[in-house]
Amino acid sequence: MGIDVTDSLVKRKIEWTVDRLRLVIILMGGRWREQMECSVLDCEEEHHSSGYCGKHYMRSKRHGDPETKLYTSRRGICTETGCKKERHAKGLCQHHYDISFVSSLSCSVDGCQKPYEASGYCGMHYVRFRNHGDPHITLMAPAGAGYTNANGYRMIRRDGKSVPEHRVIMEEHTDKKLLPKQNIHHINGVKDDNRISNLEIWDTSQPSGQRIPDKVQHAKEMMVRYGTPSDLLELSRWMGIEIMIIQK
Repeated sequence: MGIDVTDSLVKRKIEWTVDRLRLVIILMGGRWREQMECSVLDCEEEHHSSGYCGKHYMRSKRHGDPETKLYTSRRGICTETGCKKERHAKGLCQHHYDISFVSSLSCSVDGCQKPYEASGYCGMHYVRFRNHGDPHITLMAPAGAGYTNANGYRMIRRDGKSVPEHRVIMEEHTDKKLLPKQNIHHINGVKDDNRISNLEIWDTSQPSGQRIPDKVQHAKEMMVRYGTPSDLLELSRWMGIEIMIIQK
């Protein structure tokens, strides 16, 4: 079998190159490993150039010393005892600045003594400002303003109970207590439009039977309940009886 001279020469050349590289590293004070690393003590980054990793190579190139940091803070460190963080303002780091100055500020809204949080406002007014553009817009209705229930009707508190607002408005308008069988109808169909001009009383009661005396009695009750004095007078004239008899 013939000897492959080309492969033999290539192998010898590789070994010679490795030996030379090993010698260069020894002369530079580094060390040889199977995978070359940065020659700076305790740095295990991969070798980049001149015995250093990329970071230490750039430091050595710019400052002549691989241990010199590329960025040196001009602000100095916090003046608070034991704190080594970089200064932020007034000689303090961000943390101690917030404690010393920001926490002493209060909300800029008149009458609000809550501590400052952001943009000149306390947490509550800042959320209002962020969501609505105005810190004075309340996120909740004032106490006693009521709420809209699942059916679309406005509910308010009366005597510790939630009652429909439209019934309260009608009772205050008529100065009469509504009966359980009386309903308040919204003329325009908008259930939370409780203007008195949009409300009217509907009565769902009816005679319990079909006998004529029952219907007459029911008619008398409706006239007495809802009729005006002029209505009662006109009815008494039409029937030829006294008003007192109708009201019985």
